[in-house]
Amino acid sequence: MYHSVLNVQERAKKVRNTNPAYSLSVNRFREQMEYIHKNGYKTLHLDQLLDENTQVPEKSLVITFDDGWVDNYTNVFPILKEYGLTATIFVVTGFIGQENYMDWNQLREMSGAGISIQSHTVSHKPLAQLIKSDVGYELETSKKTVEDNLGTQVNFLSLPHGVFNDNVLKMAQDAGYQAICTSDPGFSHEYKNLPVMKRINISDQFQIDTFEKILERNEAVIRPMLLSKKVKNIAKKVVGYDLYRKVYNLRYQGKG
Repeated sequence: MYHSVLNVQERAKKVRNTNPAYSLSVNRFREQMEYIHKNGYKTLHLDQLLDENTQVPEKSLVITFDDGWVDNYTNVFPILKEYGLTATIFVVTGFIGQENYMDWNQLREMSGAGISIQSHTVSHKPLAQLIKSDVGYELETSKKTVEDNLGTQVNFLSLPHGVFNDNVLKMAQDAGYQAICTSDPGFSHEYKNLPVMKRINISDQFQIDTFEKILERNEAVIRPMLLSKKVKNIAKKVVGYDLYRKVYNLRYQGKG
């Protein structure tokens, strides 16, 4: 799982637009994509991963991006094309065309080149904190907006802030989503009525040997991520989710 990919100069200016753990340098990203290409890994879309009739190659992965930052087009897209790789981008439809985010023309070009564009809701609000009618709006409107503008199917949802509950899962399934992606780290997924897919956040701190271990599904390398996630969840319970988000938003000025 990626978010923003910036060159060094951009990172110096924009690092506070989002959590620094959710951005990495262009050089680091290129190094990782080159490794994937040279070592024979195949990049898949989520529908290929979940298709019971598709034999998933042992050396394969799904590359995802959240939020729809414009650098996904300016910095990421050329590198993916260079190495013949594909990815899935979860866009916040309410952010499309705003400063620092991709516009519809850019998304159409990427979609036409085989990049899967999926839903990250309309406003990036934590769905489990919303009333039922607002959850329905976020799920249904974002899906329809992407489908209408790109002429492609939207079957997958990335949960803003990784927050969900059973009601959100049920409503996502009713809205026509085939699976959801969380920010919970892990290599195994929960295949219920609606599959819940875990992901590994790739930060700029990972050297290529760490990235290699992630591709090899080395459980030891994600233990710090699991601990960090546990600490964050405890903090949310202690101070309350609303206060936790207020403090977070004071630190990071962007919407992602």
